Amino acid sequence: MHYQAFAIAQNVEKSTEGRLREQKQNLMTKSAEREGLKQRVAEMKEFLNEQIGKIEEYDEGNINCFIYGSMCMKYLSIRQTAEKWEISIRRIQVLCNEGRIPGAVKIGSYWAIPSDAEKITDLRIKSGKYIKKDIGLE
Repeated sequence: MHYQAFAIAQNVEKSTEGRLREQKQNLMTKSAEREGLKQRVAEMKEFLNEQIGKIEEYDEGNINCFIYGSMCMKYLSIRQTAEKWEISIRRIQVLCNEGRIPGAVKIGSYWAIPSDAEKITDLRIKSGKYIKKDIGLE
């Protein structure tokens, strides 16, 4: 009888110990995440305090300048580039994926296209037919 009670007590102690260890690990993880967020907020505050000028009105170009710091380049979205070049959004996506727009950068799932990028010449045939090359067979 004593042996069974002792075994049960040991099992309860082990399960409690395991649960406490897991809770401690979860708390430590949450604490580390919170510290990381605090550090990031502090870095953002420091960056904003270093900025001299004021943004008077929303301008996507200004936002991009602030995001990339000293590398102040103006980027356009796929939609803005499609409107500027007067071609479809899908075509811009294809050109970006093929790497045919110099300076285009993928940020997450979005493309940032330099505002000074020139429209790419369309190598496709408008009629939908292929150009037949003369290979000298007659």
